[in-house]
Amino acid sequence: MKSKPLLEAHIELSEILRDTHYGHSVVEYSSPPSAGQFAKAVGQSIPFVVRGVARSWPAIDTNNKHSWTNEYLSEKLGDNPVTVSLTGNGFADAVTWLEDDKAKRRPMIGVPQNGSGYATPGQFVFASPYETQLPFTAVLSHLLDPRSPTVAHLQLQNDCLRSSEYSILLADVPSAIPSWATPILGAEPEALNFWMGHHRSISSMHSDPYENIYTVIRGVKIFTLYPPCDAYFMHKQEFRMATWRPVAQDEKPERIIPNVELVLLEGEDRLPWIPITYPALPAPLYPRFAHAPKPFVVRVNAGDSLYLPKGWLHHVEQEEDEEGLCIAVNAWYDGWEGMGLSWGWGHYAQKMETMFSDDEP
Repeated sequence: MKSKPLLEAHIELSEILRDTHYGHSVVEYSSPPSAGQFAKAVGQSIPFVVRGVARSWPAIDTNNKHSWTNEYLSEKLGDNPVTVSLTGNGFADAVTWLEDDKAKRRPMIGVPQNGSGYATPGQFVFASPYETQLPFTAVLSHLLDPRSPTVAHLQLQNDCLRSSEYSILLADVPSAIPSWATPILGAEPEALNFWMGHHRSISSMHSDPYENIYTVIRGVKIFTLYPPCDAYFMHKQEFRMATWRPVAQDEKPERIIPNVELVLLEGEDRLPWIPITYPALPAPLYPRFAHAPKPFVVRVNAGDSLYLPKGWLHHVEQEEDEEGLCIAVNAWYDGWEGMGLSWGWGHYAQKMETMFSDDEP
């Protein structure tokens, strides 16, 4: 079967759904949505951002002694062990180019410039970060050092703000569980998470099986969003698995944050993942993505909350504040089972992508 008519059909489908259902930009509110507004957004799977909704939180209010400054966080967390994700390029859980001769240079991200292959032999792999526990103050100092070759990111996603490493900070974000969200979603969130990093940490394109309320405390998060119906354009495929690990012969073994290298895992296990790491750049190896409709791009500033529906594809970049960090918290809710039209189109698009992934375009 020729895939060109299928591609054209998906382009038309995505454009129609934008014109009639999603709109062409993220909806903005200046105050929390009403119960009816939020129920409609959830039922129709439409993201929105609430500007300034969290500015009065102690963690954000710079006049409050509980404001999450570097000094305050150091005092509260001290040398408590925290789980940190380490990579050599800032992409944790992402498709990365791994050279066969790993000693030549650090692995690269993206696609070949000429579309035919890198100058050195290698392969695209799914790269997981090296996770270890280190004193919070050591991680903080590392994040503030721009010279470090290793990129650190605090991104533990196990309810760490409510039940583990950062629970001491929970009182500073009193509405991390939004009063306007929980009654409609029908339960408390599955997880409350804490995120801290800087501009070198980037999340590659992916989707999550949760309803997400994401609030920025410091800095800015830039979300590039595609609705579930655009899954066909994303070239999701299976990749060999690799992981970042400490360099075996580090020239400074006494360093607290190690240098890391990317190594292929043994065996033939593969993981399906979207290989789009830089949505704004041309992707000659992924021609369907070049035809994807314009994404929804939203800047979430300190004090803003983003509602991101289950199944929406998203790529996330961040900008640090004047103290050198970007910090956020989020609440993940178990998604509604009956997601309606939007979720149905997403499943259809993913099925078509799987069936015709080897076709051109």
